[in-house]
Amino acid sequence: MLAPPPPVWGADWVNPGAPPAAGIEEEEDRMTTLKVDGMTCQHCVMAVKKALESVEGVSGAEVDLATGSAEVQGQADIQALLAAVREEGYEAAPRAA
Repeated sequence: MLAPPPPVWGADWVNPGAPPAAGIEEEEDRMTTLKVDGMTCQHCVMAVKKALESVEGVSGAEVDLATGSAEVQGQADIQALLAAVREEGYEAAPRAA
């Protein structure tokens, strides 16, 4: 059995185990919990989820109809998250931890 060829090392190659380049700081994702009012059905849940996931910096969102909450993973600005939910016609506020 032949060994696989060595990787091609080009300008686009990234070593996932290497520290970030000098001057570049990586931010860790954070969890933001929002209280969302006005959701009454699964369609509402999907609309809020889609709106949150469209915000720059969001890596994931989960919306719960029963608790009226949304958990957003990522580095998005809280005001941008609130605005996205409000644009869909729902009220939103940061939920205290």
